[in-house]
Order: sequence, then C-alpha cells, then structure tokens
Amino acid sequence: MKSLLGQNVSTKSPFIYSPIIAHSRGEERSKKIDFQWVQGDVCEVQLMVYNPMPFELRVENMGLLTSGVEFESLPAALSLPAESGLYPVTLVGVPQTTGTITVNGYHTTVFGVFSDCLLDNLPGIKTGGSSVEVIPALPRLQISTSLPRSAHSLQPSSGDEISTNVSVQLYNGETQQLIIKLENIGMEPLEKLEVTSKILTTKEKLYGDFLSWKLEETLAQFPLQPGQVATFTVNIKVKLDFSCQENVLQDLSDEAETEALRCEMMVLESHSSSASTVARVPRSLCAQTLEAILNFKYSGGPGHVEGYYRSLSLGLHVEVEPSVFFTRVSTLPATSTRQCHLLLDVFNCTEHELTVCARSNEELTLHPSECQRMAIQVDKFNFESFPESPGEKGQLEGERQTARSLEINSKLGIRWGLISFCDVLVDGQPCDCEAAACRVGDPVRLEVRLTNRSARSVGPFALSVVPFQDHRNGVHSYDLHGAVSFVGSSTFYLDTVRALQIPLSPTPPPVADTGASPC
Repeated sequence: MKSLLGQNVSTKSPFIYSPIIAHSRGEERSKKIDFQWVQGDVCEVQLMVYNPMPFELRVENMGLLTSGVEFESLPAALSLPAESGLYPVTLVGVPQTTGTITVNGYHTTVFGVFSDCLLDNLPGIKTGGSSVEVIPALPRLQISTSLPRSAHSLQPSSGDEISTNVSVQLYNGETQQLIIKLENIGMEPLEKLEVTSKILTTKEKLYGDFLSWKLEETLAQFPLQPGQVATFTVNIKVKLDFSCQENVLQDLSDEAETEALRCEMMVLESHSSSASTVARVPRSLCAQTLEAILNFKYSGGPGHVEGYYRSLSLGLHVEVEPSVFFTRVSTLPATSTRQCHLLLDVFNCTEHELTVCARSNEELTLHPSECQRMAIQVDKFNFESFPESPGEKGQLEGERQTARSLEINSKLGIRWGLISFCDVLVDGQPCDCEAAACRVGDPVRLEVRLTNRSARSVGPFALSVVPFQDHRNGVHSYDLHGAVSFVGSSTFYLDTVRALQIPLSPTPPPVADTGASPC
C-alpha cells in the first residue's frame, strides 16, 4: 500500500507486524498537515492501494484509525481487481471535538478477518501518522445564481479556488443584475459576511464600476440560520471604449473648439438585456471579454468566536458585444460664446434598431449598421480647473483624462436603448425566470409578444421557436430526437408591428402576439 500522506522509505523490521516498532516511533514520525478540519464537517483522507493477488479482493469494511480527537469514522467498501495497479480510496469521517487529530492508519475487514493497519508499519510510508488541527464548528455556504454556468474555467494567477463559474453576454454600456442566492447548508448560523471582487488582467480599459452591490441589504437578512436562504444582488455594468480610434481628445474650451474629441471618455448607459453577434468588423468593434472573481468570506457559530472563517469564490465571464460607436466627433461655434455645438457621428453596430439620446435632446433612431449625425448644444468646459499634481507623466495624464471624461459624461448624459422588446408567456403567465415548470406529455402554450416602442411601424418579422436542452455547463443540444413536438407551425410571419402610442384610456399597447403549443 502507498499513501498520499508520505513518501517511500524501506522498513527495518523483518516482521509483518511489530508492536514494539508501532509504539516507539509514532510520535517522532508524525507529520503536521498545513490546513484545518472543521468540527462537525465530513473530512477525508485519500490512500492509493493495490491488490497483488491473482484474484479479486473484496474489502467489506474500511475506515480510519485516529487519536487525539473524538472522531466518527464512516466505513467504506471496495472491490480491487486481481493484480490491479494503484487504486485511489477515499476514507471519510466526522471530527466531533476540537484539537489536534492524528491519522494513525486504517482498519479493514477482508474474508471476515478484521485488521488494524498502522501507517508506521507499512513499507514505503515515511510518516507514522499525519496530524491535522480541528477548529470549532462553522457554517457552510452554498451559492446559486441567476446566470447559467460557464464553459470557461477561470485560471487566476493568485491561486484562488473557484467553486462556480458563470457567464453572461452584454452590450457595451449595458447593465444587468446578477442574483445570487446564499444558502446556509451547515449546522451553525451564518453571522458575518464580507464580499470583495477582483478583475482579472484585461487589455481593455473599464470606465466606472464593473461590479457593484449593496451588502447592507443582504446583511439585513442575517443571522442566516441553517437551511435558510438570503439574496445578494450584484450589478454588472460594462463600459468600454465607444470610439473607433484612440488618442483623440477634445478640450471643449475657447482655445480648442475644433480639435478631435476623445470619444472613449464618453460613457453611455443602456437598459437593454439582449445580445447578438456582430458581423466581421475591425478589432475595436469586435466582442471583448471581461473576467472577474467574487470572493465571499463568511463566519458564524463557535468558529466565529475564535476568529475563524471560510472563503468561497465565484468566477464571472462576460462577453461584451459592441453597441454604438462614435466614428467622428467635431464642434461648431454656437450663437453664445459660452456654448458650442458638439457633432457626433453615431454608428449602430448591432442587429437591432435602437435609439440614442442625450440630455435635453430628442431621440435619434438608428437602424442596424446605420450611421447618423447627432448635434448637441453644450456649455464649454473649463479643463484648466483640473489641478496638476506631481507624479509620473503618463499616470498624471491618465488621471486628467479620466477626470475630464467624468465631466463630459455628467454634462451630456448620452444613453441608448433597443426599440423592440420581447415578452414571453408560458400558459398565460409571464416567464421572467430562467425556467418554467411543466409536466412531461402535457401541452404548454408558449406566447411571444413583441412591443414596438418606436414612432413608426416596423416589419416584416419572422419568429421561430427553436427548442434545445441546456446541460448547465455551457453546452446546448439542439438535436432532441422528437423529445419536443409542436401543434401547428413553429415559425410565424408578421408583416408589421404598429408603433406604440400612449392611449387615453387603459387599453393594451400595440403588440404582435404569436402562440405555439409545444408538447
């Protein structure tokens, strides 16, 4: 037998078992493991075993031999093939008290014979036992999110262990909420929680807070008793460069009214929630990737009194699709010397019709792949008010540009949004969650409603229902082999969807309603 707890070394005893050696060298050869077990948790030790016999060996009962702490060993059974190679065996148990526990060996029952095997007596085992510190009981936290699991496994350089990876696809400028459910699956109350985030190395410059939350709303639900669930909401806001070129900065002042404006400093907002793939465009217009880690540090119960805590990490993978871009920016003098006209050439690089508006300006409607000019009358900016502090030249220039960008954004307030919205109803009930409950074999009525929020009618449309199976790991199966059938057609054609008008009486808005009944 070989163990993961030690290294190979030959034994000096010619006997299979010598009680003299077993009791004289145990303390000297004990090895302290650099981690802790938690009182009341299921803990495990892994051994590598092999069967040298020419027949199958059945081990009816196998468990750990320990000392120092009251320990409940949970028995295991296994079957080793004849002349097998190294075979991993995991032995588990539950420490009932705190202190230092020593794993001395294991016991087995083979062919009805009960045997105690001490690690100190096994050839090839350097240590006679391994010691682990058992700390007071702590709560255990399990998290689930509103986002699907990601096929991308984050590999942080700091060595953080990621328990779950999720992914989402957003437009540049879009904000979406990540709902995280915190469930206490332990036996102790969860009393303290700290949340931190870390953005992994990225070549893209972010503007504003990528991840934000209000921890007070979650802490108001504490202490979280065993079996209870609390909700934690994280706002994901992606703000990358909105310009097609770099290093174009405009001081909207008297001295520089006609220079180029650095559009990447202009921050846009959006309330849309869908994403699409953009055709082949330059790199600045291609999808970008952002990755971050949310770390949950929590404690409670006797372990919290002694200053111990647990840590849990969530990996977030965000695909950022381009939304709108400024292809050109210039200025013209206004009638007032204190103002100027800011001219923006805005390009819609999505596959959807959208609107762009600024503060005190009408909405500008852009069709897919359409570019239009937008004029905004603004007060001139006085960038001389930004102080110059000593420091490295590059760093100082970056800080000044960031300060100017915030000033420009507060004055302009440019926003964009998708015009057409889609609502899904299952058996007449709005489906605002990831899944709707239904029984196998029962017909389900699926309704899709398109709301046209523009000022004119749009169309034609073709709506298709494409069923697939989500394996919750980023993989989708579209070949269902007749697992889903439709009563009628799964594709519907619409000529037009009328424009949305504010009614004088409480009548429904103009929508296009399609229905399908998958079975």
